[in-house]
Amino acid sequence: MFKKVLGLRHWNNNVVKIPPPAESGANASDVVVDTPEPYERILCQKILMGISTIDIIRNAIIKSCEQLNIEKERINELNEQNDKARSSLKSLVEFITEIGTTSSDMAVVWAT
Repeated sequence: MFKKVLGLRHWNNNVVKIPPPAESGANASDVVVDTPEPYERILCQKILMGISTIDIIRNAIIKSCEQLNIEKERINELNEQNDKARSSLKSLVEFITEIGTTSSDMAVVWAT
Protein backbone atom coordinates (compact mmCIF):
# COMPACT_ATOMS: atom_id res chain seq x y z
CA MET A 1 0.00 0.00 0.00
CA PHE A 2 1.14 3.52 -0.63
CA LYS A 3 -0.23 6.91 0.39
CA LYS A 4 -1.14 9.57 -2.12
CA VAL A 5 -1.75 13.18 -1.15
CA LEU A 6 -4.51 14.88 -3.17
CA GLY A 7 -4.88 14.19 -6.85
CA LEU A 8 -6.19 11.37 -8.99
CA ARG A 9 -6.07 7.70 -8.24
CA HIS A 10 -6.97 4.66 -10.32
CA TRP A 11 -9.58 2.22 -9.10
CA ASN A 12 -10.57 -0.69 -11.38
CA ASN A 13 -9.19 1.29 -14.33
CA ASN A 14 -11.50 4.23 -13.52
CA VAL A 15 -9.99 7.54 -12.49
CA VAL A 16 -11.44 8.75 -9.19
CA LYS A 17 -10.89 12.36 -8.25
CA ILE A 18 -10.04 13.04 -4.63
CA PRO A 19 -11.95 16.11 -3.46
CA PRO A 20 -9.85 19.22 -2.83
CA PRO A 21 -9.28 20.25 0.79
CA ALA A 22 -11.80 23.11 0.61
CA GLU A 23 -14.67 20.70 -0.14
CA SER A 24 -13.62 18.14 2.44
CA GLY A 25 -12.97 20.70 5.17
CA ALA A 26 -9.34 19.68 5.67
CA ASN A 27 -6.01 21.26 4.95
CA ALA A 28 -3.88 19.94 2.09
CA SER A 29 -1.45 18.49 4.62
CA ASP A 30 -4.29 16.64 6.40
CA VAL A 31 -5.73 14.83 3.36
CA VAL A 32 -3.92 11.52 2.96
CA VAL A 33 -5.68 8.63 1.27
CA ASP A 34 -4.63 4.99 1.49
CA THR A 35 -4.77 3.45 -1.96
CA PRO A 36 -4.10 -0.16 -2.89
CA GLU A 37 -1.10 -1.01 -5.01
CA PRO A 38 -1.81 -0.58 -8.68
CA TYR A 39 -3.28 -3.71 -10.21
CA GLU A 40 -0.53 -3.69 -12.81
CA ARG A 41 2.10 -4.14 -10.11
CA ILE A 42 0.13 -6.90 -8.38
CA LEU A 43 -0.49 -8.59 -11.72
CA CYS A 44 3.20 -8.34 -12.57
CA GLN A 45 4.16 -9.85 -9.21
CA LYS A 46 1.69 -12.70 -9.67
CA ILE A 47 2.93 -13.35 -13.20
CA LEU A 48 6.52 -13.41 -11.96
CA MET A 49 5.53 -15.80 -9.16
CA GLY A 50 3.75 -17.96 -11.74
CA ILE A 51 6.76 -17.91 -14.03
CA SER A 52 8.98 -18.81 -11.09
CA THR A 53 6.68 -21.70 -10.19
CA ILE A 54 6.60 -22.90 -13.80
CA ASP A 55 10.40 -22.67 -13.92
CA ILE A 56 10.70 -24.78 -10.75
CA ILE A 57 8.32 -27.39 -12.19
CA ARG A 58 10.17 -27.33 -15.54
CA ASN A 59 13.53 -27.88 -13.84
CA ALA A 60 12.09 -30.72 -11.77
CA ILE A 61 10.72 -32.39 -14.91
CA ILE A 62 14.05 -31.98 -16.71
CA LYS A 63 15.90 -33.49 -13.74
CA SER A 64 13.42 -36.38 -13.57
CA CYS A 65 13.80 -36.95 -17.30
CA GLU A 66 17.59 -37.03 -16.99
CA GLN A 67 17.38 -39.49 -14.08
CA LEU A 68 14.96 -41.69 -16.03
CA ASN A 69 17.32 -41.70 -19.02
CA ILE A 70 20.20 -42.75 -16.76
CA GLU A 71 18.07 -45.53 -15.27
CA LYS A 72 16.94 -46.58 -18.75
CA GLU A 73 20.57 -46.85 -19.90
CA ARG A 74 21.40 -48.89 -16.80
CA ILE A 75 18.45 -51.22 -17.45
CA ASN A 76 19.59 -51.66 -21.06
CA GLU A 77 23.09 -52.57 -19.82
CA LEU A 78 21.61 -55.08 -17.37
CA ASN A 79 19.47 -56.58 -20.14
CA GLU A 80 22.57 -57.03 -22.30
CA GLN A 81 24.39 -58.71 -19.40
CA ASN A 82 21.37 -60.96 -18.78
CA ASP A 83 21.28 -61.93 -22.46
CA LYS A 84 25.00 -62.82 -22.32
CA ALA A 85 24.47 -64.83 -19.12
CA ARG A 86 21.46 -66.62 -20.64
CA SER A 87 23.49 -67.46 -23.75
CA SER A 88 26.38 -68.74 -21.61
CA LEU A 89 24.02 -70.86 -19.50
CA LYS A 90 22.46 -72.30 -22.65
CA SER A 91 25.92 -73.22 -23.95
CA LEU A 92 26.80 -74.74 -20.57
CA VAL A 93 23.60 -76.82 -20.50
CA GLU A 94 24.29 -78.05 -24.05
CA PHE A 95 27.87 -78.93 -23.06
CA ILE A 96 26.70 -80.81 -19.92
CA THR A 97 24.05 -82.63 -21.95
CA GLU A 98 26.69 -83.62 -24.49
CA ILE A 99 28.98 -84.83 -21.70
CA GLY A 100 26.09 -86.84 -20.21
CA THR A 101 25.27 -88.38 -23.58
CA THR A 102 28.91 -89.20 -24.26
CA SER A 103 29.43 -90.71 -20.81
CA SER A 104 26.30 -92.86 -21.11
CA ASP A 105 27.48 -94.05 -24.52
CA MET A 106 30.86 -94.88 -23.03
CA ALA A 107 29.19 -96.73 -20.14
CA VAL A 108 27.25 -98.84 -22.59
CA VAL A 109 30.42 -99.62 -24.53
CA TRP A 110 32.28 -100.58 -21.36
CA ALA A 111 29.40 -102.67 -20.15
CA THR A 112 29.45 -104.76 -23.24
